[in-house]
Amino acid sequence: MHRTHSGPEIRVFWEYVVYLLVRLTEEAFCLLPSHDTALKIGRLLGRLMFLLAWDRRKAAIENLQLAFGNEMSPNERRALARKNFDISECSP
Repeated sequence: MHRTHSGPEIRVFWEYVVYLLVRLTEEAFCLLPSHDTALKIGRLLGRLMFLLAWDRRKAAIENLQLAFGNEMSPNERRALARKNFDISECSP
């Protein structure tokens, strides 16, 4: 009998595919002749992901709450989470 994949298995697969595409794109930008252009595109993509990947954004903010508690305001946690979504450096 043929087994179909569904639920968590297929979700994990697609999340990994998206991860690989993001990493491939990031590395492609590192090959651009202008480092400034690569950084601008990377930051734009990171900001877009912060807006679109609501579950990841929520997890990042919740993790910052767990790590820092009341040491950071909600606005500071959100700003730090947003900054971490920026693809701002190319790997050597």
